[in-house]
Amino acid sequence: MRRPESCFGSNDFSTCEVRWRVKAGVQLIVAYKFARAVAAAVAALALCVVDPSTLSTFVDTLHAHLTSHLALLVSSAVTSALAPPHLALVAGALGLDAVVCFVEGWSLWKEKRWGPWFVAAAATVLVPFEVTAIVQHVSAVRVIALLLNVAIVIYLFMRAKR
Repeated sequence: MRRPESCFGSNDFSTCEVRWRVKAGVQLIVAYKFARAVAAAVAALALCVVDPSTLSTFVDTLHAHLTSHLALLVSSAVTSALAPPHLALVAGALGLDAVVCFVEGWSLWKEKRWGPWFVAAAATVLVPFEVTAIVQHVSAVRVIALLLNVAIVIYLFMRAKR
């Protein structure tokens, strides 16, 4: 990753280094948001295009070969979500998530003034659900997801205050 051009003419290397690291942190968040937007959009389109019976057969086959309790729970939840009444709702939720993630990434990438506030607010909305999930069943993945989300919120709130 290159340093921004504005750093090359500066004699204040400490300020320049801090700006470069902050920019790198935001670029990492932007890359994550764009990757998540693409994944959600692809999943939403797949649910719209693929025959529900094919998806259901795949999940049933997967369910028959899984042994882990967590994997069985996940496949049961997916089977329920892929039922025809829920399919449109799941595809719509994934599409909405793709749009929100894209707007979050775009607003940070274009350095919109409201971008960090929007991303922090969107991430904050998920924290109560993550805490509830941890209270119901503690797992390393859930704790890491919560800590990552809180770290992003704190980082962006601090950045937005500047």
